[in-house]
Amino acid sequence: MTVRPLGELAQQSPAPTTLLHFAFIPRDQVPVLGLDAYVRRSVAMSTTVLDAVARHKPRYVVVASSGAARSAGGQFQSELAASPYGTLKRLDELAFRAAAHDVGGACVVPRIYSVGGPHLARPDVLALTGLIAMARQGGPLQVRARGQVIRTYCSVDEVVALSLWAALQERDVTFD
Repeated sequence: MTVRPLGELAQQSPAPTTLLHFAFIPRDQVPVLGLDAYVRRSVAMSTTVLDAVARHKPRYVVVASSGAARSAGGQFQSELAASPYGTLKRLDELAFRAAAHDVGGACVVPRIYSVGGPHLARPDVLALTGLIAMARQGGPLQVRARGQVIRTYCSVDEVVALSLWAALQERDVTFD
């Protein structure tokens, strides 16, 4: 798999038959950039990739979404001012599905709820980083929550493998 800078996508030659899009400006950047700039930059990024789909006509499109596309109550986000990240991710889901269909391709959308790694923006608020810290201290792993919480963890390569499998089956699917 070749990873290319976003700016090179439109001119890529030969045209990709499979396009994986996992980039997005994280939600913690909303207060840093301000709502207007955050929305402008996010839409510009999505539009760049949507234009590449229209130009290259890939058979398979995989675009990462987020659990934030739904509210805590399970409704799709639709209030840009209240939830810019979640609302834009939901709009990406719809736009990329339509773009893939327009060119005769299949679209797979893995909806990811949390990403762990060495460069987390706010490691203090994630359950995974708390568990890692407890393990490093050699103590018991304690899981606490105000209500019922269901967590599943997998490696990014498993998400990509499942997404590619679904795409190669020419199945449009969104999965959590």
